[in-house]
Amino acid sequence: MNIEELKVKAENIFENIKDKGIYLKENTFIDYKLELKLNPNVGNVLIFLRNFAKDILAFANKDGGLLLLGFNENKETGEITDIGLKEDDINILRAIDLKDLSDQFVKMFDAQIIVDIHAFNIATRKFYYILIEKHNSILIPKNDFLDYGLKKGDIIYRSAGNNLKANERTSEFNTFIEAKVNEKNKEFMQIWSNLLPEVFDINPKEILIINPLQGKVYGYNSKSNILSSTDIEIDNKDDGPINVILNAISAGEIGKISTNEGKPIYKLVGEIILNNEKVKESTSMNSIHDEIKQKTKYKISNIQLKMVMLYLGWVKNGAFNIDKPKNDDINPDFSEYIWIETIDNLKGKKKVVFSPKAVTPLLEIVEDSPRHVDVFGALLKTKS
Repeated sequence: MNIEELKVKAENIFENIKDKGIYLKENTFIDYKLELKLNPNVGNVLIFLRNFAKDILAFANKDGGLLLLGFNENKETGEITDIGLKEDDINILRAIDLKDLSDQFVKMFDAQIIVDIHAFNIATRKFYYILIEKHNSILIPKNDFLDYGLKKGDIIYRSAGNNLKANERTSEFNTFIEAKVNEKNKEFMQIWSNLLPEVFDINPKEILIINPLQGKVYGYNSKSNILSSTDIEIDNKDDGPINVILNAISAGEIGKISTNEGKPIYKLVGEIILNNEKVKESTSMNSIHDEIKQKTKYKISNIQLKMVMLYLGWVKNGAFNIDKPKNDDINPDFSEYIWIETIDNLKGKKKVVFSPKAVTPLLEIVEDSPRHVDVFGALLKTKS
């Protein structure tokens, strides 16, 4: 659920608490906390994360959720009592900057988690609630954060009344992954069912479907009477025309790309540029490696050569797989030296290939001994 959907659900829960004294038991959506564990030696955001990071991660990896602060749950009877928060706890929560909190989430998970924090009263007692939006990806700590009860690689998610670690046992992990796949399939089916009324009014022979993230374009193949696709290089910058239009439509902000009368304010113009990557000279990693070994006075391994490419910015992953590359492994800004080439369209096989002129800049780094420590972490050994 997104924040707006969470707010609606939370308001119904608050009404039941305030007007009827009805408290839902802790479940996959709700968790109660009586108070914060404070530490005067650390900042407000760190105190907040020590108390709630694991819960926030668990809810984000499930369906989103609600933390109710100032409530005591009797673990034996399950009875909920609205005690209220202490002034020190309120001061911490009041001082939380959501931007600082978001920055911490990015450091921990390489992704933002959207949360919302609000105060409310029951009679004269003061409480807070925290809304956690469901994340579309599976969030995993990229390092140990032991102060927050999190270890690198842990997959934490919300279950019925508690937080579980999905990758503790194979059976739990398989169940978690299967649930995530089903969620994604359900989401896609819902989108397509909403699109179908519009789709029936569209002549499929007259349209192109563009996927800028994957660099693909789809269209009607009249020869085979099917939807066919091909790879295409698309200007994928955030402020590029495709993404400006796509983001405006996705956010429901059609007004950003049309006038009040519904007339377009953008005009897509451009030129067809022949991508010469298919016809330009290419060579393999082995050939590049052999050429450099022949010309340098240093011993250089295949792995170390990839480290040079990472240092030059040609690749984003120094351990990229030559025969099974990921699209984001290779930096397209250096396509004059290195690129991914499709070698079998039917089987979808791709491979990293190089221009023969890649030898020169690679050899310059290998021969430059003052840079060895920066590139390799140590000096390369000379040939005996």
